[in-house]
Amino acid sequence: NNMEIFVLKYGSFVLTREDGSLNEEVITNIASDTGALIKAGKSPVIVSSGAISSGRKHEVLKGNFKVDSSDLNKKLLREQILSSVGQADLITKYENELFKFGHICSQHLVTRSNFANRKMYKYMKAVVLNILSLRIVPIFNENDFLSPEELDFSDNDQLACMLAAMLNAKLLLINTNV
Repeated sequence: NNMEIFVLKYGSFVLTREDGSLNEEVITNIASDTGALIKAGKSPVIVSSGAISSGRKHEVLKGNFKVDSSDLNKKLLREQILSSVGQADLITKYENELFKFGHICSQHLVTRSNFANRKMYKYMKAVVLNILSLRIVPIFNENDFLSPEELDFSDNDQLACMLAAMLNAKLLLINTNV
């Protein structure tokens, strides 16, 4: 593997406006920067938060919307619902913006257990390296829908670090307010 892999993590604070909504201009800028990296011969991997914020734009998901569960954490359940809806919006925005620069993306929703299982780890690494060799931009996010623990990866920072190590990345850049 002689690719120069750059893992670029974008936190929720970077991707959202003050009102909590997704800042689509930022994703346009990320797509532009990603295109420039590819043109320069680099292999960017994006780790993107923002699914929960993206889900909040739908009227039915505003505020403390009704969830039906007596034995589960209602706040976590709401976040899982927001994330599942918002992830579709988020990846569509990335897809549309990257396409404007002549690139396509792939979506990877993972949990910590995906890295703990040796066979899954090897497959994940092989898939991502092959995706990068095709000059496709892999976009990762924690799979909140399947992560029962709150902050499984602690806001994608750990996910970005684990990906950088797995892919032997030349650079890990964490864009955050933390």
